[in-house]
Amino acid sequence: MAGNPVKENSWLFIFMKNKPKVDFITIHWYKGCDATKFITDIKKIIATYNLPVWITEFAPQTVSESKENPTKYSQTQVANFISQTIEWMEQEPMIERYAWHDSKFGTSALFTEEGVITQTGMFFRDAK
Repeated sequence: MAGNPVKENSWLFIFMKNKPKVDFITIHWYKGCDATKFITDIKKIIATYNLPVWITEFAPQTVSESKENPTKYSQTQVANFISQTIEWMEQEPMIERYAWHDSKFGTSALFTEEGVITQTGMFFRDAK
């Protein structure tokens, strides 16, 4: 899902006004390490459309943002974000799928360029 799906007049909002047959909503989310903001945004989407959600990509930063500023968020901030969001998603019945967005650089990357798992990759792998 491109754009900000929680804003009125977003692409999703306009698309859904046409009442298409939709089985679930897909979302990308890259708005930093604020787990409360993430949960609030997803809850708003669930409440607005009353459909299951697939978070097909989520992370504090996109690839380009991580390349420009790979340590914008500390490893602790990223680990806390992963822990809090996954704990919530695992308990929220309207979340059917979720996947981390590998930013390829910095503290949001799952793997190094050599393919070795990073601390973030380990946090994501072990999160419940």
